[in-house]
Amino acid sequence: MDYAKRNIALICILFFIMVIGLILKEKAQQETTNILINNIITPTSISNHSQTLVYNPQGLLSYQIMADKSIYDSNNKVNWFTNLVMIIYNEKKLPAWIIKSNQAKLEKEKILYLYGNVIVDSLTEMTTLKHLKTEKAQVNLITQDWVSQEKVTLSGHRFFSTGMKMYGNLRNKTAQLTGIVRTTYGTSSQKTDKKNPNNQSASGLQQTRSRY
Repeated sequence: MDYAKRNIALICILFFIMVIGLILKEKAQQETTNILINNIITPTSISNHSQTLVYNPQGLLSYQIMADKSIYDSNNKVNWFTNLVMIIYNEKKLPAWIIKSNQAKLEKEKILYLYGNVIVDSLTEMTTLKHLKTEKAQVNLITQDWVSQEKVTLSGHRFFSTGMKMYGNLRNKTAQLTGIVRTTYGTSSQKTDKKNPNNQSASGLQQTRSRY
């Protein structure tokens, strides 16, 4: 009987620890959001469940931004987004990439800064690169250059790569990892590991020179 009671007490304690952990995680994410947004002195407008369409000078749809919350700071000409989902369209007017992040900042120079659980997925079959994940990144929406100074994971057709930093171009479908880069090639039945221990520039795709 005492043994059963001890097991029940142990289960209750573990459950309590898990709940406390989830609460602390949510609080940390909220504090990060507050730190970012509190930099805004007087927001001009606040929108919930916003959707924005942006067209290029030729009248073609360039990208679409959706967010749970959007705040515009007129003092600094900056837009803040919470739970951002962004779709970038190619020259054929087809969706090419989808970008997600917990928080984002769009500056007037059309530089998009992404914070927290940054995920980039290809929406076309023409790219070898299919998926990217990191914690911070930035995208130039005019040139479509993308950069991350954080640890990055890339994956695609028969490869998986990790690196300490990344830069590339979405329009050209390129990405290059730098620092200590590790890449796994092949299928589940046949894999080959390659490593760059010299802290030098490396693509993670040996034969294609960073082009995905």
